Order: sequence, then structure tokens, then C-alpha cells
Amino acid sequence: MSVSPSIHVSVMPEETLEWLDARAGHTMLDGTLGGGGHTRLLAERVGAAGRIVSVDQDPVAIERARQELASLPVTLVQANFCELEHIAAEAGVEKFDGALLDLGLTSDQLADRERGFSYEADGELDLR
Repeated sequence: MSVSPSIHVSVMPEETLEWLDARAGHTMLDGTLGGGGHTRLLAERVGAAGRIVSVDQDPVAIERARQELASLPVTLVQANFCELEHIAAEAGVEKFDGALLDLGLTSDQLADRERGFSYEADGELDLR
């Protein structure tokens, strides 16, 4: 499956990196992958000796990240972050040095008329 690049802009990137204190060699969790911006920043910060486990239940977000972040130390998991204990065990992680949950929707989800997240375009709304 080929997906278009993300239009989502991660908020407060420098503040996020500073607050999480991500350093070379750290293992970090991005529990809400979304457009992949924070995952990319964290992966660049932890370097090849580190690792990012990035989670999203949206298969489109996972596929986009698979294409855009392939060269970085990122493990992608399609799941909900509430399954963290299982996710960590499956990824072989005993502890994370830091975790990020940027809760909400991404611009990508809102812009896609087929997803049903916005009433600004004609189409069915997802009212689950």
C-alpha cells in the first residue's frame, strides 16, 4: 500500500525533546505515532544506539511511517497504546527511558474525506 506523505506538523518539537530528555542510546516510546514527526525527532536524537517504539492503531499512519522512517531505529506497532505492557514485551523492551502521548487527531485524518472525521466535506461521518 502506498500512502501520501503526512501533512501533519508536530507541535512544540524542541520543547518535547527537551522535556523528554531524549539522549543517544535511549529507548523511547511514542505511543501516538500520527504523522511521524515526533518519532522522527526522537529517532534522530537517540541515534543508531537507541531505539524508538512507535505505536498507532491507524494502519495508514503505520504504513506511512514504514515508508518514511525506514532508515531510522524505529519499531512500528499497530495497536492502541493502552496495550503498552504487551507492546513492550513483544518489542523486547524492559523499560523505556521516556514516553510521549500526543493525544488527538492528526491533520492527515481530518483532511481525508473518506475517514469521516470532519463535516467540512461531503461524506459520511464516523460517529463511533
